Amino acid sequence: MYMHNTEPLAWTAFSTLRRVQVLALGYDRKPHKRWTGWILEDSPSLVVTYRPPQATVLIRDHDPWIAQAPAVCLFWPGRYYNLSYLLDTNSELQGYYVDVTTPPVRRAGYLEYVDLNLGLIVGPDLEYAVDSEEITASYPDDLRGQAREALQAVIAMVEAHDPLFGPPRHWLEALDSSDRNTLDEIAAMLR
Repeated sequence: MYMHNTEPLAWTAFSTLRRVQVLALGYDRKPHKRWTGWILEDSPSLVVTYRPPQATVLIRDHDPWIAQAPAVCLFWPGRYYNLSYLLDTNSELQGYYVDVTTPPVRRAGYLEYVDLNLGLIVGPDLEYAVDSEEITASYPDDLRGQAREALQAVIAMVEAHDPLFGPPRHWLEALDSSDRNTLDEIAAMLR
């Protein structure tokens, strides 16, 4: 069970190909969205998760959503955004979604952040559009400023064709070469 009042863990490694709950909180600190991911890469500077096809995404005040296609998601400590590679059912890149958030926090079995209701949709051709409602006026001035700065930094990365905005081959290859029993376990848990 998730305990938001527990102490965050130090930003140290989770085991790879281990299950983790990715939890997006609303600014009110109530769970907003949750899904099960699998750690593909972990270091003090980056966590990469895999959301398999047919994964259930629980969203507050909505019916659960079944993700038809997989996604590879990158989280960095200290950054006010995360990046998702949006894939088709054959794991081919279809685009990207950058979610502007508070920096992620680790808790036992969880990776959590506060979703700031601001994002960037990026096509495979690197055309992009801001996806959001206006940054909520109820956020403190410094948080609104950090959200705007994060969005501008990501737009600059897209316009500069940063290597992050390319197919996530490295992580997909790691997943393909992993133990078949682990992949079978992932598939069985989704049934």
